[in-house]
Amino acid sequence: MSYAEFTTGRDLLMGVARAVITPPVGSEMSGFIARSSGMLGVHDDLYVRAMAWSNGDDASRAILLTLDVIGLDLSTVEAIRQRITARTTIPGIRIAITATHTHGGPSVMDGRLGGKVDPSYLDFLIQTSADTAVTAVSKQVPVTARFTVGYEPTVGKNRRIPDGIIDPAVPVLRFDGLDGRPYALLVSYACHPVTLGADNFLATADYPGYTVRALEAVYADAHVQFVTGCCGQINTGHSAQDSVKGRGLERRTYAECQRLGRLIAGAALQASERGAAPGGAPLAMLSRAQGSAAVQVFRRVVELPLFEPESPDALRQFAVRCYEEAARLQRTGVSTGDVLLLRGWAAWAEKISIDPHPARSITAEIIVLALGEICIVMLPGEPFVELGLTIKARAGNETLMVIGYANGSPGYIPDRSAYETGGYEVAEAYRFYNYPAGFAPEAGEVLVQGALDLLAQL
Repeated sequence: MSYAEFTTGRDLLMGVARAVITPPVGSEMSGFIARSSGMLGVHDDLYVRAMAWSNGDDASRAILLTLDVIGLDLSTVEAIRQRITARTTIPGIRIAITATHTHGGPSVMDGRLGGKVDPSYLDFLIQTSADTAVTAVSKQVPVTARFTVGYEPTVGKNRRIPDGIIDPAVPVLRFDGLDGRPYALLVSYACHPVTLGADNFLATADYPGYTVRALEAVYADAHVQFVTGCCGQINTGHSAQDSVKGRGLERRTYAECQRLGRLIAGAALQASERGAAPGGAPLAMLSRAQGSAAVQVFRRVVELPLFEPESPDALRQFAVRCYEEAARLQRTGVSTGDVLLLRGWAAWAEKISIDPHPARSITAEIIVLALGEICIVMLPGEPFVELGLTIKARAGNETLMVIGYANGSPGYIPDRSAYETGGYEVAEAYRFYNYPAGFAPEAGEVLVQGALDLLAQL
């Protein structure tokens, strides 16, 4: 099903806000099965950040929230929306909620492997997110907007294919007040925020935190918000197995986080300043003189198909093999990560084997937020980089930002090209989400076509 809400206003109004959402020391953390401790301290605070837009009337209002957490269940997304709607009357379909996907944050998704959720913290997270959105809505001012794209080809690495495809684009949406001073920046890059490894026990936003702080140092009075692009198999240069086995940790440091974050900030800064220069040529500019800056939101709910699950007998046998192999590895002193992973897989298989009606698909939603001709396509979960690149190529729109980790976390959504070689994202990671099977190859194509169909409504 599809929904569309729009106005034909010319003025673009915007409000911003942020709040700290760092959990208490001792909280369980999410992101690594091999992590052996809860949170021992805070390296840098985690935030919820909000942008709210309108054309000056209630019907055109829209919100984008970004949280420094690994992801959010759709039920949590809906809870945040409901609290915002109750206080603003903005419909839930006009409220988009994304996660940066830092692996240095708290456990916030119930029923997933990798840490128990603290219900009191989750309620705090929901309430603080709603409060922040309401604050942003309440203080809107007129702005102009420019869309530009920077370039950073060295940070993101394809962890499945050496020197494989990445997306080096650094799209920047810059908003200036009527005095010409920067008011807010929305910046994106397609790379997992997983510079640090399982030996990190401190709260951190990873490299996006450094990107934001570097840009805030330049634009001291501006609000900076980072959203993560389509980067299912893109990270900073290690394999999924490296994280399990604890390999290469000497390279996964806060100094490296800082270096990578500043590289992305530098690319964003250059793009921002090129677009704002006298006589500059941003890919798009929204101002009263430039014509319509209508705020439009389009949403589609889709079903992402799963493979046929294994039989209960096969799952029980798999669980036995995992437990036996975990016991053997523990006796030989192999890395704790391998043992914990096998035990996790065994627990998953036991749970799925007793489900009388295993799911055949996963419900997900796609949102397109348009500010005039500038479009932000928001996909759920962890889409492979090819999906974002395909949408940009087929949309025929240069002023397009495509992001993942939005409005729910159904896990990795691979491109069809990945299925021949299998691997963690295709053949294993779905167990973290307690799904009976992985996504079928057409799941990614459902996302791409859904996004293109929504863009065609503009």
